Amino acid sequence: MTVLDNPMADIDEEDDPPVGINTESLSEEALAIINGGPFYETLEEFVRGFFSPMFARQQSKIHWCRYWFLHEEAVMRLKAIWFAFEDCRRKPGVGQIEWLRHVEPQLGVLFGPDGPFGGCTHERHILPPALALAETPDGWWAMAAEQQQKIRQDEKRWK
Repeated sequence: MTVLDNPMADIDEEDDPPVGINTESLSEEALAIINGGPFYETLEEFVRGFFSPMFARQQSKIHWCRYWFLHEEAVMRLKAIWFAFEDCRRKPGVGQIEWLRHVEPQLGVLFGPDGPFGGCTHERHILPPALALAETPDGWWAMAAEQQQKIRQDEKRWK
């Protein structure tokens, strides 16, 4: 599937197939779409079939990595974009604009210099280093839970 297949078409997942369509002759893919299934079955299908062609940019102006699937943050953000796409495409009239509201902040992070692809070039893939973490002191989480409970009790008294 490609962006030319109009995946953002308004589809009401509760609607029956249009009258006069012989559903026996439709592919499994077409039946899934008519019956409210996802337009793209996998994240990779979504990225290759829709995201990449839709958001094609001049490569010198954005940060992108051809090995996008190795960047965990990017995969998480792209999944969120895909899931929002699948949800919004079924909303008549407002689905596209609602989806764009979800997507635009993510594009700034994904394509930005401080995003998951910030260290990559068109020739090489570089994963960012993990965040530095200190060891959590013994008993820290139990103590934090006790403090939260005390705060809740105080809040009840103030009301």
